[in-house]
Amino acid sequence: MIHCYRRKAEILLTSWLNTYDEDIGEKQAEYDEIMTAFDEEKKRMQDLQDQFAAQDVEYWRLMKEKEDEEKAILEKKLSTFICNRSAKRIQRYWRAYRARKLARRKGRKKKKGSAAKKK
Repeated sequence: MIHCYRRKAEILLTSWLNTYDEDIGEKQAEYDEIMTAFDEEKKRMQDLQDQFAAQDVEYWRLMKEKEDEEKAILEKKLSTFICNRSAKRIQRYWRAYRARKLARRKGRKKKKGSAAKKK
């Protein structure tokens, strides 16, 4: 009878061990599958980070180039504006000067002419 109980206990323990081994085997296979997928994703992420780093360097180079071009265009526009404003001022002063000169000449001619008539 003890032998029978012992045999049942062995069978039960063997059954539990087999079930445990199967469960652990499934979990290990699932773990290995997840780790493989994780490693692939990690490698893909590293590749993308490398690609991003290369593009980031290119991006900042292009942005610097764009900024330099915009700065050059702005400086050119500013220079043109200053030159035009200066030219307008010079022309305005020159016209005013000429007008004063012509007015003075006309004033002198009238004085000379009126003085000659009085004599």
